[in-house]
Amino acid sequence: MLNSTTLENFKSHVSSNPDKTGKTGTLVPVIEEHLADMDTPVSVFSAISENKSFKNPFIFESAEGETQNGRYSFIGFNPFLLFKINGNQFEIIIKDAQFSWIKSKVKSKHPLEALNELLSAVSIIQPDNAPRLISGAVGYLGYDSIRLVENVPFDVQKDQDIPTGVLGFYNNLIIFDNVRKTLMYVYAPFISKTDSVESVFKKAKNKLNKITEISFHKSSDTFTPQKTPVNWESNLDKKTFEKNVEAAKELIRAGDIFQVVLSQRFETKFNDSPFDLYRVLRIINPSPYLYYIDFDDLKIIGSSPELLVRIDEDQVYTRPIAGTRPRGKTSDEDDAFEKELLQDKKELSEHLMLVDLGRNDLGKVCTFGSVHVLRMMKVERYSHVMHIVSDVCGILDKKNNAIEALYAAFPAGTLSGAPKIRAMEIIDELEPTERAVYGGAVGYFDFGGNMDWCIAIRTIVLNKNRLTIQAGAGIVADSIPEKEYEETMNKSQALKTAVEWSTKKNK
Repeated sequence: MLNSTTLENFKSHVSSNPDKTGKTGTLVPVIEEHLADMDTPVSVFSAISENKSFKNPFIFESAEGETQNGRYSFIGFNPFLLFKINGNQFEIIIKDAQFSWIKSKVKSKHPLEALNELLSAVSIIQPDNAPRLISGAVGYLGYDSIRLVENVPFDVQKDQDIPTGVLGFYNNLIIFDNVRKTLMYVYAPFISKTDSVESVFKKAKNKLNKITEISFHKSSDTFTPQKTPVNWESNLDKKTFEKNVEAAKELIRAGDIFQVVLSQRFETKFNDSPFDLYRVLRIINPSPYLYYIDFDDLKIIGSSPELLVRIDEDQVYTRPIAGTRPRGKTSDEDDAFEKELLQDKKELSEHLMLVDLGRNDLGKVCTFGSVHVLRMMKVERYSHVMHIVSDVCGILDKKNNAIEALYAAFPAGTLSGAPKIRAMEIIDELEPTERAVYGGAVGYFDFGGNMDWCIAIRTIVLNKNRLTIQAGAGIVADSIPEKEYEETMNKSQALKTAVEWSTKKNK
C-alpha cells in the first residue's frame, strides 16, 4: 500500500468542514492507494464486472486524439441509489438502506427538479489533490429529456423501450492513475452529526479491505476478435433519407431554420459479450470520452469525441464539433482531406454557426461578458473520421446550478440545429422514431457542483440483445443529399466495425 486514509486524517476532514458535516448526507471519502503496474483499467473492470456482488458497474476512460491517454480511468459499482426518468415521470430506487432518508428530500414532481434535489441532498468533503470524480451521479440523459425543459411534446414514436434517462449515485470507486500506475480505492460513507466518527471509519476500512483482496491478475478471458459479417437494418432507407434532406433544405430556404441535423438508426441482434465489444471499440476508435455503463439489461457503450458541457469549479466549457471528412489511407491523403475540409465553405459556415450557438448557450448561465472562444477551428483526427473543433468557455453565474448549465446547451447544436426548438420540431417530423439515448448526454454530476458530460454520439445502446447505433449529418442550404447520407455512414462505421469484430462466429 502506498497511501491510506488514517483515522486521524478522517477526523481532520470531518472537523475541518463543520458547515458540511451538519448535513444528513455528507460523504467523507476513505482512500487506499496501491501499486498497479501489472494491472490495466480493462483487467480491473473485468474482475469487478465478473464478481456478482458488484452491481451496475461503469468505466470511464479517455484517449485524447490518436495517441494520448487521459490520466485517470474511473470504475464505479454498487450505487446507493438509481434515478430513472420515463417521459415526465421519475422513479427513485434505493439500493443501500442507509440512504433511505434521501427520498424525503425530494418534493418536486418534475424529474429534473427532483434530480437537483437529490444532488443537493448529498455533499462531499473533497480531499486535497484527489481526482475530480470520487463520488457522484453517473449515467445518461437521453435526447428526449429536452422535452422536460422546452415546449417540445412527448409525441414521437417510442420504440426502444428504455428510460429517458438513468443515473446511478455512486460512492464506491476504483480510480486507475495511468501516469503513476496506481489504483486508488475509494469508499465514501455518509456521516451525520449523531454518528461515531470512529465507527464509520472502521466500517469503511473493512469495506475497502474486501475490495482490495480481489485479484485483478487472473482472468478466464479467451476472447480473440474475429471479424464476422453482421446484418444491419436502418430505420430509413437511402431514398427516404435523401428525401428528408431535400425537405429540410426547403424549410431552410423558407427561413424556418438555418440548419438541422438529420440522423438514421442502425439495428442488429447481439448475443455476445458487451464488455468485449467495449474493449474492441476503445482500440479501434479511441476518443476523449470512452464509457461502458451497465444498468442491468441496458448497456451504454461509447467512444464520443465531443464534450457537451463541463463545469470545473466555476468555469463552464463546451466544445462544438462540426465539419467531417473520412480518414485518408496515407498521411498525405490525410493532410489533403484536412486541407480540403478547412477550405470547404459549407463546412466552415456550419461550424461558425454552431460556435455562435455554443456561445449563446453558455451565455444563458454564465456571468455577463465572461463567455469567450479559447480555440477556434482546429482539426482533430479520429480512427475513421476527422472533425473541425472549437472550444468555448465562461464563468458560471452563482444563481445557476449544474443541471441548468447542462440543459442550457442541451441538446447540442451539433445534434439538433439552429434555431434549436424549430430544428427539434423538424427532426420530430422527419425522423420516424424517437432518438432515445442518441443526441443526449453521457457523464456525471459530482456532489460538489462539478460535472462532465459528453454528447451521446458514437454510442452503442444494447437493450437485452437489441443493439442500436445512430449517426447524423448537419443539413444546410447547399447540402447535397447523397453526401449527407454518406456522412452518416462514415460516422457509424467505427461502431459497426466494433460490433463485427465482437460477434463470435459459428454460434
